[in-house]
Amino acid sequence: MKRMILTACLVAWSLLACDDDGDANNANNTNNTNNTNNTNNTNNVNNVNNVNNQLCGDGVIGGDEECDLTALGGHTCEDFGFEGGTLGCTQYCLFNFHDCTGQSEACATATATLAAELYETIGACAVAVRLDHETLEILGYAVFCGAYGGLDEAGALQRAVADAGIDAGAALVNPDDHGDGWLFLADGAAAFVNADNGLTAFGGTWEAGGAGDLIWPDTWRAADELADDCPPSGGTPQARGFDLTDGAAALDPALVDAAVARVQRTALFAGFWQGGYVFHTTVLRYARTVDPVDPLTAEWIVLVGGGWLE
Repeated sequence: MKRMILTACLVAWSLLACDDDGDANNANNTNNTNNTNNTNNTNNVNNVNNVNNQLCGDGVIGGDEECDLTALGGHTCEDFGFEGGTLGCTQYCLFNFHDCTGQSEACATATATLAAELYETIGACAVAVRLDHETLEILGYAVFCGAYGGLDEAGALQRAVADAGIDAGAALVNPDDHGDGWLFLADGAAAFVNADNGLTAFGGTWEAGGAGDLIWPDTWRAADELADDCPPSGGTPQARGFDLTDGAAALDPALVDAAVARVQRTALFAGFWQGGYVFHTTVLRYARTVDPVDPLTAEWIVLVGGGWLE
């Protein structure tokens, strides 16, 4: 089944793709997805529960919705490799496997494989997952595990400079709350260093009218290794997000929830909880091209941190 999670209009903040009147998402407000007082933005970018501002929640499957309220398109848990149970639908018009029983073989295998890697040694891990900006399709992932090691700001910046090539004068975005990680922002670049093990988990650049690139990591694993349509496992700590296209402004919690919910459908969280804990989750809105943002090359970066509890 095609895994087109949300249509381009679901993420109306992706600018011109959903501009009904040609002016509602003009270039002057394309980077301001969090400014709910911006009266020019008529597409209500914060309402991610409302596909196309009309479809999700009307009880009729439309567009690229997988389901809508009780409308499941005739699908059952068994269609996704479960033994039985009751298939549901989330508020984002995605299938909900919470009440399905008997984990699929693909999810069970992926969970065991991830757990073995995450807990090979006692320590902490950060897993970066790339999502398509328009559809939330998973594009790849990377794992960074190491011993617990506290860093101060100077040490974290040194690590980001060495790995992601960010300027040594980069500013720390979250000086008062870096429990999940150290997020550094420079002119046209950002880097994230995990707080638990001191390892860089993300680095990327962008340009106005040009094209930046993902700098760290330089290789990503195949998305299908995480499996899909997996039941939820364990708990999800409170997550937060930063919009790198808008000076690392705080992302609307609804946007953060949508990205995290997509990753929860994989075996990643189950892999963490099988041997330890999920500590925190951070979502970054990342675009290679800005002013205006090019939604076709933009992504969501979901950073999940966890491991053994010391």
